[in-house]
Amino acid sequence: MNQAYLNYFNKYDAIIVFDVETTGLNCFQDEIIDFGAIIITAKQIDKYQNLITSSKMITPQITSLTHITNAMLLNEGITKEQFANDLVKLFNFEHILLVGYNVNFDLGFLFNFLTKHHLTSITNKFSYLDIMTIFKDLKYDYPHKLSDAINYFHITDGINSHRALDDAFATYLILDKMVNNLDDIYQYINLFGYNPKFGQNFFKIKNVKYVPQPYGYHQKLYLK
Repeated sequence: MNQAYLNYFNKYDAIIVFDVETTGLNCFQDEIIDFGAIIITAKQIDKYQNLITSSKMITPQITSLTHITNAMLLNEGITKEQFANDLVKLFNFEHILLVGYNVNFDLGFLFNFLTKHHLTSITNKFSYLDIMTIFKDLKYDYPHKLSDAINYFHITDGINSHRALDDAFATYLILDKMVNNLDDIYQYINLFGYNPKFGQNFFKIKNVKYVPQPYGYHQKLYLK
């Protein structure tokens, strides 16, 4: 890990940048079908990716977005039980900073999966960083998709493919740019912005502070 990471995150044993692809948008009804992560420690950077079998059929709309098919899950996917065991190993650190782009979406699915597999104690290790929240404070005006952040930071080796590992890696590259160029990232830990236009009808994470973050608002979110 470079010195910039140590300066910002020396209280964490690992920074895990992750992304999920799912059968739909409802974290209580839909399921994770693709999980990718970049695991950053003081010694090295590793990666994890797997498709996960699902009890739900993938719709043509999801296949069009992710290029994941039901046949791929059948032939290449690991079982939910195997994935649960992998998560226990992946999160085998005492203090973890979980990072993602619009990460509250991914966390809803992750938390519900851990709950179903009686692994909620793992979540006690977590703190959270949402890269989209920081990006909205840098680029006030719409849009704020992952692809917009990739372009904003002139990242040429990261893509927004809607596959979990690709999107996790792109998010890691954006995080790397932020860590090396911004001095206030620590202020955003456990602070998520949300669009007040759509209200607070979303999955909420314990210990996360949710603050309205409308388009065009020219003030750092942590100063509100």
